[in-house]
Amino acid sequence: PLGEPLVVSGDTGTVVGIVKDFNFQTLHHDMEPLTLVNYPLSQYGNGSIRFQPEATEAVLAGVQAASQTIYPDLPPIDIQFLDDRFAYLYQAETRLTSMVWVFCLITLLLTLSGVLGVATYTARQRAKEVAIRKTLGSTIGQLLTLLSRNFVLLLGLACVLGTPAAYFLTDWWLQDFAYRVDPNPVWFLLGALALGVVVLSCSSGVILRTARTNPATVLKSE
Repeated sequence: PLGEPLVVSGDTGTVVGIVKDFNFQTLHHDMEPLTLVNYPLSQYGNGSIRFQPEATEAVLAGVQAASQTIYPDLPPIDIQFLDDRFAYLYQAETRLTSMVWVFCLITLLLTLSGVLGVATYTARQRAKEVAIRKTLGSTIGQLLTLLSRNFVLLLGLACVLGTPAAYFLTDWWLQDFAYRVDPNPVWFLLGALALGVVVLSCSSGVILRTARTNPATVLKSE
């Protein structure tokens, strides 16, 4: 209660204010009791200043100037930003995020390279079949569907296996946090859909070029 005496680390003080609960640790921990004590400046030389971001340079210069005026024999004071302290607390998560992005980029590039290679090989192997079907009246859409069928099946299998695995892996990682969000299945479905669009667009370009080739050219070379 306000006005009541309180003993902290052997020192007795008076409660002058109560603030709403806030998290002063990482979100891996629950909110815990915290006592903010105003010690004499001669004992602890720490202070906190709240200011607008656009005034950063002016505030830093003013603090250093005031410090040198009051304590001319002391070196410049060490100024730290609260944002940097929080970033330090989450540096492990930041590194993990960077690693995941790099891994995803490499995986995507390898996937697209493999898709292009398989699509090119498939188109060359079935070029004669495509030419004959086209001569017999098959449309571009029918040929595209025929050659893309295996890609669709493989992509569907990959999404069926990969989407639940990604969901449960994310949910497992979030269990380490005291304050967490539940992974939304829609995020993973949208990711699978986006991957499908990219992969099919990549393969369809190669297949479509084969389907549009003049049948006479292919059959003559055969």
